[in-house]
Amino acid sequence: MLSLSMARILVLGSGFAGLWAAVGAARKLAELGIPRGQVEILVVDPNP
Repeated sequence: MLSLSMARILVLGSGFAGLWAAVGAARKLAELGIPRGQVEILVVDPNP
């Protein structure tokens, strides 16, 4: 469940660039020592 204070990163598009943006964000968060539950990374693609 999301808390109201949770930060969110929204990546639009799930193609090559969108995937790498999400992976890069996750790596950077880990590098900075930010715990997994504090930031949500959400990938949105308009195609079903």
